[in-house]
Amino acid sequence: MRLKIVAAGVLAAGTASILYAATRTPAEELDKEIGTWVAGPPQECIDLRTVTASTALGDTMLFKVRSAIKYRTDSLGCPAAKVGATLVTNPDSVHLCKGDVVGLVDLDNDMHEGSCQVGEFIPYKRK
Repeated sequence: MRLKIVAAGVLAAGTASILYAATRTPAEELDKEIGTWVAGPPQECIDLRTVTASTALGDTMLFKVRSAIKYRTDSLGCPAAKVGATLVTNPDSVHLCKGDVVGLVDLDNDMHEGSCQVGEFIPYKRK
């Protein structure tokens, strides 16, 4: 699966492609990504300018900011796992914060696929 971050349809500098393992469940993939990492205290926002990769695993999204730090956010009913989805954020903000609504679009077909509200961001660091 490829998930791209855009701001009002314009690709952000931190946009990155990700792979979705169809043979694993989202929970198994999440465990593979951060299962041995250590969770820190939740944060309200992340700086989108520092995001180098993003991964959607069902209702969970991971944002990699450095090789040793990933942020996890969960949302209810977010169709983020749709193949080819592009995550659209507010163009006036360089931050993504708890409660922000993000849109999901299919840029190939110019179709809005839905939207969802993101939760708090939990930082995970390598042990």
